[in-house]
Amino acid sequence: MKRLIFLVPILIILTFTSCELFYEEPAKGNVYIVSIGISYTNDSPDVIENLSGTVADATELSNALQFWAEDSGYQTVTTYLMVQDTTAHDTTTINDSAYPSKENLYSRLDTIAASATENDLTILSYSGHGVELTGELVLALTDTSGAIDLNTMLLEQNDLLTRVAAIPGRKLLLIDSCYSGTFISDSASSLSLVYDNGIDDWYDQYYSSDSYEVPKIMILTASAHTDSYEQTIDGRTHGVFSNTLLAGLGWEHDDTLSTGGTVVTTIPPASNHKVLSVDSLYEYVKENQTLPVRWSIFDPSLYLQHPMVTGGALDMTLFTF
Repeated sequence: MKRLIFLVPILIILTFTSCELFYEEPAKGNVYIVSIGISYTNDSPDVIENLSGTVADATELSNALQFWAEDSGYQTVTTYLMVQDTTAHDTTTINDSAYPSKENLYSRLDTIAASATENDLTILSYSGHGVELTGELVLALTDTSGAIDLNTMLLEQNDLLTRVAAIPGRKLLLIDSCYSGTFISDSASSLSLVYDNGIDDWYDQYYSSDSYEVPKIMILTASAHTDSYEQTIDGRTHGVFSNTLLAGLGWEHDDTLSTGGTVVTTIPPASNHKVLSVDSLYEYVKENQTLPVRWSIFDPSLYLQHPMVTGGALDMTLFTF
């Protein structure tokens, strides 16, 4: 994991000289939620390590996000759940529009782009594998027989970001995978801490004369340039990142419900002054996840997981209450 430098004096100064900057929040239009979870149980023989918590991640996150979108007054909420959780890899399975192949995902995003407006919010969550070092997402198998061509399953960052950027309105990606921090790129007012963590570069970029750039897409990831992990608690498995997001959304797990649980709070614990934003979610994950965000001589651990978020001075409001 890259070194993290905490600039305490600078942060103290900023606390007293600045305030949080938000996107100009448009009138509440519609919300589109695309939630992807892949177990890789149908790549027979097993070429890709199976994941136990990804389908639950996708299912429960989509339900929690839908609840708050409806509760906060958006006009309509459309949810697309795209999961792979069986051993089937026949033509019927793969051609199902809810099957999380690259082609099906592109089709879903194109459909949203054709109907969304600038007042809308689109949230895409992904729980699955990320390629070591480079971070490409590993989508579901599309080979029905013979050798598996992994290249057909890989989704590069630029390809996904280009498709999502074409959707009008605000966009948020929630990525629970290894090396997901590679999705975070530089902006006009920030650097990617995955690759650039020098204090001089950070200072020069932050205090440059360039105007703040409103990002087309906000991205919140499970990890930086490192692995991410699943955890099993009380027999229930989730990604560490997704499980913390669910807690921040006020979700209570309940295996007796078809939804996997329910929202039990009137305001999300991750909200700040009745505003749930990308930064408030990020802060909640950092402060509450079960794995440490950095190694400490006082609390050594072999497992570290540091979430990342799109940089810059601008935050994105998701839901208000």
